[in-house]
Amino acid sequence: MKTDILHTFLKWISYNRWLAGAMVLVMAVLIFPAVSCSMASKTFSPFSREMVTRNVLDLETADAKVDLDKQRANIERATATLNANVRAHNSKLAVSTGDLDRQDEQKQAIIDVAATVAMTAANGAFNPASLIPIAFGMIGGAYGIGKKKDGNRKDETIVALKAGASNTT
Repeated sequence: MKTDILHTFLKWISYNRWLAGAMVLVMAVLIFPAVSCSMASKTFSPFSREMVTRNVLDLETADAKVDLDKQRANIERATATLNANVRAHNSKLAVSTGDLDRQDEQKQAIIDVAATVAMTAANGAFNPASLIPIAFGMIGGAYGIGKKKDGNRKDETIVALKAGASNTT
């Protein structure tokens, strides 16, 4: 009587070879997924069919997140710069529009005076002495405008000199 287990097992496999093959195949199918590493395709290179493990995928995800955060910061900086430029443009536009409005009002005042003189002359009631107050008003306006422009020019010169002096110290 043989008690050799290996010999008995090999004899059984030889006698039931299809059953043994099917059992080995079923065990391989059941055990392989449990012991193998999970794999996924790379998500950050669209043309690659390379399969990677979870650790590699996590590293790639972290790198991609850092890159996306950098891009987000760049976009936020660009947006802040754009908004500052828009605000500066709008403030310059408001100043320019205000200056144009003031100039239009001055022109309209001169046109109104000329129209008044022309209407008076057309009605035949032209009195040259009535032009004296108008002339003094125009001379006073020109004097005021000239003084304002000179004051602005002098203020710019003083500011430029102060800025130059502070840069050298």
